[in-house]
Amino acid sequence: MNSFGFGQIEQFDPQLCNFEEYLERLNYFFIANEIIDENKKKAVFISVIGPKTFNLLRDLVTPNSISDRTFEEIRQVLQNHFEPKPQKFVARTEFEKRIRRKEESIGDFVAALRKLSQYCQFGDQVEDRLCEKLVRSINDETIQRKLLAEPNLTLQRAIEIGQAIKLSYEGAKGLNENLPQTVNLIRTQQNQHKYCMRCGNDHRGVTCKFINAECHFCHKTGHLAKCCLQRKQQNFNHRPSNQTQRCPFEQQKFRQHRQQQRQQQQWQPQHQQNTQQGQHRQRRLQHNQNQNRCHNLEKLNTNESYYLHPEADSEISNDMFTIRSKTSKPITVDLQCNEQNITFQLDTGAAASVITKQEFDKHFNDHNFSLSEIQLQTYTGENVHVFGKCEMLIKY
Repeated sequence: MNSFGFGQIEQFDPQLCNFEEYLERLNYFFIANEIIDENKKKAVFISVIGPKTFNLLRDLVTPNSISDRTFEEIRQVLQNHFEPKPQKFVARTEFEKRIRRKEESIGDFVAALRKLSQYCQFGDQVEDRLCEKLVRSINDETIQRKLLAEPNLTLQRAIEIGQAIKLSYEGAKGLNENLPQTVNLIRTQQNQHKYCMRCGNDHRGVTCKFINAECHFCHKTGHLAKCCLQRKQQNFNHRPSNQTQRCPFEQQKFRQHRQQQRQQQQWQPQHQQNTQQGQHRQRRLQHNQNQNRCHNLEKLNTNESYYLHPEADSEISNDMFTIRSKTSKPITVDLQCNEQNITFQLDTGAAASVITKQEFDKHFNDHNFSLSEIQLQTYTGENVHVFGKCEMLIKY
């Protein structure tokens, strides 16, 4: 560090300031100490820049010597090294990207814009471009609306309006600090719609119309069979794979249906009965050969009772059941699974996409499936035996 009559200039450090700022301070130092001679300026400059910058200057002017260069040439060499002049379009891009930060004052933002516009070559329009950029990037909707409403807006007027509004913000905040604050009380209100434990619908249990209904499974009063806790507990228990359990109500409806079929067969001709019996045997034989296919639960009448189709035998605990009306056909979707075209039945309420073991062996016999611990149940509560899981590429 060197000292003269007025002021002092420290060594140049790129981490503390840029080279242009250092040269500007050095120029004022020359003026204050009445250093006019170019050779003396050169000598003072080389003496104060420090050893690191001096060695860099020697490398930059090689093969020439520092003594052969003038002060202006030395200054230009170092400035081109530390701060090369950017292209006009690059500088304008950086200028347009600049946006005022929330904690940044209006004066600091304008100063930053002026520095970025140094190499933008705006010429005589620099003030208009700065004013336009200030309005667009002020990042304060209240100030922006006020500036847009001002006729014949100039940069100086925009700065005055912005600073006045910011000062009003701070003043109002200081005035309100000593005022009593109002706090809104937030009460948590319980959900009015709850899951009804009697029928399963979305309402309160005390208002359910089935409050006095008798359960067809446990024969207790106060809930339906589909919400019976004993039935749900029984469905979750481990059962043999060759046995299917039905609730007493389902067994009664199934027996009534079989009895009606026998009565109808008594009034049919003998040859028609034999034909139907042969078809029924053929269907049962086909079912035994494919125990993993899907059996349908068809709708018996207008009430919500369902029965097993007669062609399905009793050993179907590993099968999937679907509920379908006789008057409508299921919705199917054609999917491409690992380049294999397969028709799937659409079920928006299903928790998983499943396929029978027979269809898997038919189309993907070269794929291996891994064991799965997932437990599936049908809509009516029957357990579904899961052989495994497999990842495939699906195209729709």
